[in-house]
Parts: sequence; structure tokens; C-alpha cells
Amino acid sequence: THYLYLIKYNSVMAGSLFFSCVFITSATVLYMKYSEDRKEKKKLGVYDNSWQDQKTAESDPFAKISRAAEELFSEKAVELGSADRVESLMSREQREQDFCAKTKSLHLRVESLIEESDQRTKMRKDVLKLLTTAAEELDALPEELTSRLNKVLHAIDEADSRTANLVG
Repeated sequence: THYLYLIKYNSVMAGSLFFSCVFITSATVLYMKYSEDRKEKKKLGVYDNSWQDQKTAESDPFAKISRAAEELFSEKAVELGSADRVESLMSREQREQDFCAKTKSLHLRVESLIEESDQRTKMRKDVLKLLTTAAEELDALPEELTSRLNKVLHAIDEADSRTANLVG
């Protein structure tokens, strides 16, 4: 390119300018290479790897991994994975599942008791309604019918109180 400039403009300065730029660039690259080599030999800056000579837990780049490995192979970790512990955990889980199943069946029983109590309450209301209707129509009920109805009402009340004790 400097020859084209020399031919086109007929100037001697073009060659000297080009070669001076080449010389300055080459000198700069050589100086940088020399200084990097010197730093590498003297272990300065990024080449300072003295931390590798000191094997301490804080300075080791793999310290976290080393600690994890030590914990993994310690007696405590081995005890956590022992067969006895796994067996006890499995039996505990089975007991919890059994308890949940019992709880579900108990819940179903409570629901059936509540439904039964509601049915008795409805039946008692119907019986009382029939009694009042019969008493109004007949003015007086036979004594045998009245005692029998009282026994039925008493049995319903007892069953309701037992259900209430179980549910409540």
C-alpha cells in the first residue's frame, strides 16, 4: 500500500511513515511479550499460584467439594443409610399409613352416626306431629297407645344422647 501511495503522490515520506508504524508496533508487541514472560517466571500477577503450594481448607479451590466428600463418607452418613434405620423408617411410615386408614374409617363412622341422629330427630318430630294430630282428633288417646309412644320417644331420646356423646 505504501508503494501505491509513493507512485500516486510521488512522496518519499509514505515509505518511512509505513515502516515507522511497523517498527513501533513490533517493538510494542515484543515488549509486551518480554514483560509477560518475565511476570510468568517471577510468578507475579495472574501467574501467582502460590496458593497451590499451601494446602489449607480455606485456600483450596476444591475445598467445598472436599468437605462434602468427607461428610459423605463419614460414619454419620453411613449410619444414616444403615439397614436398621431404613427398616425403622419403613415401619414408621407403615404405622402412619395404618393410622390414616383408621382415621378414614372413623370419619365414615362419625358421618353415619350424624346421619342416623338426623333421621331419629326427623322420626321424633313425625311421631310428635302424629300424636298431636291424634290427640286433637280423638280428644284422648288410649292409655296403652300413649305408654307405647312414650317408650318409643324415650328410646329415641336415649339413642340421640348416645350418638351425641359419640359425635360430640
